[in-house]
Amino acid sequence: MKPRGFSLLTLMIALAVLGVALSLGAPALQALVQQQRRALLADQLLAALRSARVEAILRHRVVQVQAHPSGWGHGWQTVLDLNGAGARDPDNPVLVVRQLGARVRVVGNHWLTRSVRFDALGRPASVNGAFQAGRLHLCALDRPVSDRRIVLSHTGRVRLETGPVDEALCAPA
Repeated sequence: MKPRGFSLLTLMIALAVLGVALSLGAPALQALVQQQRRALLADQLLAALRSARVEAILRHRVVQVQAHPSGWGHGWQTVLDLNGAGARDPDNPVLVVRQLGARVRVVGNHWLTRSVRFDALGRPASVNGAFQAGRLHLCALDRPVSDRRIVLSHTGRVRLETGPVDEALCAPA
């Protein structure tokens, strides 16, 4: 009678080949997962900013999107700013809260480091009335590259740019 199944030698060779294949594929898989996390966060943040702008226009009031105290990668909240104090005033109604696991590093230029504020006409404006424009960069974890950027123009238009760009703001602190 012929024995059925695998020999120990066949099983060991198959496990060795599988181990080599996994060790070669794991970094590529990890890079793909990080890229997908950045894409998802970019879409969510883009939608939040566009929604805040629409709320500001519809309500004819100032609406502010405030980054989590630890940064945009941890989440944000959208607040109807009734008195100019934004999220600092507990009397201002919170419209949306988004909590995240901070698996993506998001950095903004000077004007967008902590918040984005839309006036009643949907234009980005700082508390002192100056226009607010700039970029939020979604950074790769292993190098100073931004492969997705959320761009806020001085008119209030919010758009997404894609493609890898070397960015000094993404360099480790």
